[in-house]
Amino acid sequence: MRSRGLRPSDLARLSGLSTGHVSQILKGERTRLEVRTLVRLAKALDVPVQELLLEESDVLASRG
Repeated sequence: MRSRGLRPSDLARLSGLSTGHVSQILKGERTRLEVRTLVRLAKALDVPVQELLLEESDVLASRG
């Protein structure tokens, strides 16, 4: 997100999710995501879904 200059509200708009939902994911308050949510986030970030699933990957919070 950061490397692309995206804020949570930008990611929400691009993914079709609510800003509140995206914020909860980023804060770790939502840990069990549906596949369709992961697909939306991956498309919005232009990364493969697998990258979001890797423990070492911190794509949503600190990509860059």
